[in-house]
Amino acid sequence: MKNLRKASAFSLFVFLSVAAVGCTGQADPAGETTTGASPTTGSASPESAPKTSDIFEAQASVLKNGSPSSEIRQQVAGAGTTSFDVEPMPPGYSHLGVAVQCSGTGKWSASLDGVGGKEVSSDCSLNGGAAGLFDISDPAASQTVTVKVADGTDIWVTIFADSPDEADK
Repeated sequence: MKNLRKASAFSLFVFLSVAAVGCTGQADPAGETTTGASPTTGSASPESAPKTSDIFEAQASVLKNGSPSSEIRQQVAGAGTTSFDVEPMPPGYSHLGVAVQCSGTGKWSASLDGVGGKEVSSDCSLNGGAAGLFDISDPAASQTVTVKVADGTDIWVTIFADSPDEADK
């Protein structure tokens, strides 16, 4: 993740060390979400679903280790396709990232309204994750991120800001 490269509208990078989350007993429906619904363990059995707090801690750790300038904006757990309103970017930031983990064997995709239909996608996984990085043309404007998954699929999403200097390395 140290070698994030800027693409015209987004770049995709894969978490390399989120596998440490693993299976830790029962799901934590109360979770540590900042907004949105709690996961329902839709397609993940309670025995195999990691705790929400473990996933969010692992996502934050990977982001900080790979891109020290990244700033977490929100961490949200829920089920099914969900849209998130994101506050304007902090001064000096012009990239919005979306890190996703999800239950089941399907795929997820994330899109950012107003970025010309660009989206990022990957396979669902509880033992790893992937993220997409979008260029933001107007960092002072609020954004809406939509994460699409199959109905009943649990999702854990970390939305973060990143600076152009880090994304260009």
